[in-house]
Amino acid sequence: MKKTILSVAVVAASLFAISCKQHSNEKVASNSNDSILVENIQYVILAEEQSSANNKAYSQKATEEKHKNVAKLFTAKAKADSLRAEKHKAVLAKITDTTKLPPRPAPKAVVPKTTPENLKQSINDDEYQITIVYPNYIEQAVMMGDSLTVTTLQWASEGRANDKSYGVAVLETVSQNGSDMNVSDTWFVCPACGSISDSMPTAGTKNCNQCGVVEQDYIVVKN
Repeated sequence: MKKTILSVAVVAASLFAISCKQHSNEKVASNSNDSILVENIQYVILAEEQSSANNKAYSQKATEEKHKNVAKLFTAKAKADSLRAEKHKAVLAKITDTTKLPPRPAPKAVVPKTTPENLKQSINDDEYQITIVYPNYIEQAVMMGDSLTVTTLQWASEGRANDKSYGVAVLETVSQNGSDMNVSDTWFVCPACGSISDSMPTAGTKNCNQCGVVEQDYIVVKN
C-alpha cells in the first residue's frame, strides 16, 4: 500500500517536472536531492493555489444559495490555502534560483456545483493532500535532512487535515438541517501555518494549536 501511495505522489510531481523541462533545460538545483525537493514544492504550490481558487468559487456559490456561513468557511479555507502556497514559495526560494524556473500555470477555472457537493469536493481535495501527497513529500524531505522543508510541509499537512475536519462537520450540519444557521459565522485563520478555526485558540494557551502563533495575529473572516 505504501508503495502505491508513494507512486501516485511521485507521478503527480513528475507531471509538473516534465512540464518544466519542456520550458527550460537549465539546471536550477545544485544536486539531485535539491531537484526532488524543487519538484515536490512546486507541485504543492500549484495544489494550494488551485485549492484556493476552488474555495473562492465555492464561497461565491454558497453566497448565491444563501449559505452565508458556509461561504465564510470557504473564504477562510481559500485564505489558508493561499498562505500555505506563500510559505512553500519562501522555502522554494531558499532551495533554488526561482528566476530560472518556468512560470507556474494559473489555477484552472472551476464550475461550482451545489454547496453540499462543493463541500464534498473540498473535503476530497484535502483528503488527497493529507493522505497521498504531503506524507510522502515529508518523508522525502526528512530523508534529505531539509528541516525547513519538513516543518513547512508538516504545518501544511496539519492545516489541511484541520480544514477537512471542519468541512466534514459543516457538511453534516447542512445535510441534516438544509441550512447553515448552526454553522459558525466567524472563522479564524492562522497566518503562519494556515490552520483555520471557528473559535479563538484553546483557552489558557492563546496560541495556535498547530504552530504557536499568538491569537492577535489571526486573520478574521466574518463579513
